Parts: sequence; structure tokens; C-alpha cells
Amino acid sequence: MNNIFSCIKNKFKKVQKSCLNGQNEVSVPYISIIVPCYNVQEYLQECLDSLINQTFKNFEIICINDGSHDNTLQILKDYESKDKRIVVIDKENEGLSAARNLGMKISKAPYIFFMDSDDWLDKDAFELMYEKIIKYDLDLVCIPYKKHYLNNETTTYKFFKCGKIKINDKLSRKIPPLPWAKLYKKSIIQESGCTFVLKQPFEDAIFWIMISPHLKNAFLLDGTYYNYREREGSFTLTFSKKDNPFVFTNTVSKIKDYFMRDEAFFKKHKKYLIKTIYNLYRNDYEMADESDRQMILDNIYKNVIELNLNKISNEKFIEHIIKKDFSKIKFVKNTK
Repeated sequence: MNNIFSCIKNKFKKVQKSCLNGQNEVSVPYISIIVPCYNVQEYLQECLDSLINQTFKNFEIICINDGSHDNTLQILKDYESKDKRIVVIDKENEGLSAARNLGMKISKAPYIFFMDSDDWLDKDAFELMYEKIIKYDLDLVCIPYKKHYLNNETTTYKFFKCGKIKINDKLSRKIPPLPWAKLYKKSIIQESGCTFVLKQPFEDAIFWIMISPHLKNAFLLDGTYYNYREREGSFTLTFSKKDNPFVFTNTVSKIKDYFMRDEAFFKKHKKYLIKTIYNLYRNDYEMADESDRQMILDNIYKNVIELNLNKISNEKFIEHIIKKDFSKIKFVKNTK
């Protein structure tokens, strides 16, 4: 690990040189783009090209090679040699969360953007995002995305509304629980203490659940600027619910522990936390095979007892999950 950070220190002496107007004057980048990379040699060039050709220029691209076995590292080094905004970190494989956490730790800019290394951006994405986050002094800017399937079909995901919004616990659940396609104010992430949970399926959603209560405002852009690629071997295609029947339930303790670190924060967002937990439980139940549902319910029941967060009886909580009747659950009112 000491070798990694020694390498990082030396490389960031280079990245401080500004890319504005092609000059080599010292400057801190405005945006840190964090790109974890693992065995993506077929897609990496398109991803990097979409970044270096942005109409907005002042950013750093932190590419973390997470122990790739293909030609990913060589591609990264080739790009690094040609563009001073790119910094390549080569490390042993620890997973997506560890790579993102390292990227956040070494980032220099006041704003952070997470990018998957098999995706790509439209060329004006950062120009539009940065203009909004500066103009309105925002915590977050979100861009819609287009999903590209293996069969060449596409689906466009847009927001429920566009423009500047105040974020509350209700609205945050209407924003896709994904870390990418969002430009964050870095200080919010630092002050919240949020990091990506290691070796946990659906770590993207966990991060959003934890960070969203700290966000006060955002801008939701219209149009589609982020292109998300479905590909062979990706987690979403290889994940088996049959082999992971408690995948959502098992995230509850981590989320609960985060919210309960601070009593005032917990009381303020208690209703949001309970609704989130309910939805996680319901996801496990609805996605389970009929033969596994009693096992799922037994596990949920155990977790509900341990949480002891709700006014209604544990039996009623389980009953509402089975009936998918969320409206009848009575929640503790927020403490101001």
C-alpha cells in the first residue's frame, strides 16, 4: 500500500498542470473523474475518448486499474502518456468499491464524478453539469442516461421532473440510486463520512441511500448525456438471486449502523430509514422463488426484531410485506 501512495504522490505532481488553452500552468482541476477499470480492454478506449474530448476541459481523470488480466493497464498507460489530465493507479484486485474509495481519497478537485469504464459520455456533459452546479451553488447535478443492451436496443431513463430542486427524503427515492451520472460536491461526501461498502452486492444503492440525506439541493438535467452499457460478464447479468436470497436484507445492518452513528441524524431521518429498510426487505421477498419465501420471511422477522424501529408489531410489518401494502405501516414522526 505504501508503494501505491508513493506512486500516487509522484503522479499528482504532473496532474496539477492545467489543461486550459493547452498551457502547462499549475492549477487545481475543477472536477475529479473517478474511473475504476477491470478487464475492459474492449470498451476502455471509447470511455476515455468520450472524457478527453469533452467541451469542458479542466478536470483530472483518475483511472484505477483493479488488477486487470487483459490489456487494460497498457491502454491506460498509453492514454496517460498523451494526456496530462490522466493519472493511472495500478493496484491488486479488491473490487469496485475499494477502487472508488481510493479514487475519492486521492482526488484533488472540489467536485467528483464517478464513471464506469465501459460507459461513455456525450461531449457536452461536463460543461452542462459544471455550469449548473456553480451557478446555483448546488450539492449535486444529475444527468439522465441511456441504457444500451446486448441486442442493440436502448432505453432512455429520464427524471420525474427537471430543473433545480430541494432534496428531501421523499424526493431522493425518486432519483436512481446510482453513484454514476451524478456530479457531487466533494465536501458533502467528506463531511458525511460516506464510502462505498466493500465486497457487498448493490454497493451503488447503499452509497446513494447513505449520501442522499446529506444533500440539500440538486439540478436534474433534461436530455440524455450518460451512456450505460450492458455487457457480457457484468454483475447485473451474472448475479443470481437464487444463490443470494438475502442480498438486500443483508445490506440493512450496514445502512442502519450508518444512520445510527449520530442520534440527531438518526431521529431526523428515521422515517426515511424505515421506508428504505421496508423496500429492501420487500425486494428480497418479491424476487425470491416461492419455495424460498418462508426462509426470506424468517430472516426478515429476525432483522425486524433486532432493529426495533417501528411502532407497529413485528407480525404486522411482515404482513404488510407479504401484502405489499406499504400505506398501512405507521411510522415514528421525525424529530425536529
